[in-house]
Amino acid sequence: MTSPLDHVQGVVCVDGTPVPASEARVDALDRGFLYGDSAFEALRTYGRVPFRLREHLTRLAHSCERLRMRAPDLDRIASDLDRAIEASGLEECYLRIVVTRGAGPIGIAQATISGGAVLIYALPLRL
Repeated sequence: MTSPLDHVQGVVCVDGTPVPASEARVDALDRGFLYGDSAFEALRTYGRVPFRLREHLTRLAHSCERLRMRAPDLDRIASDLDRAIEASGLEECYLRIVVTRGAGPIGIAQATISGGAVLIYALPLRL
């Protein structure tokens, strides 16, 4: 079966594993999918180097904190970004980091939620 995303160049790292964008998946009960319960940062590369990476990662950690979500390991995200850029094969990328609260029962309670997904998009930069 083909997907409308089959033609999209670039990759999405799902919890550290790069896959073509058309194959990226999250749990159907993930609160990021169900409710938009997530934090994100978007940035670009210059010469395959993420622009102002530390500032973006610090802001992502603060966003998670404000949402009372467990902040992901920022060093791991930095290495996953490098992996995504390399796997994309692109010279310049649009990067988007999404951290979700995680999967759990449908409803407003968050107490049973465990760690969420971390998605890193490395897609063609469109100016």
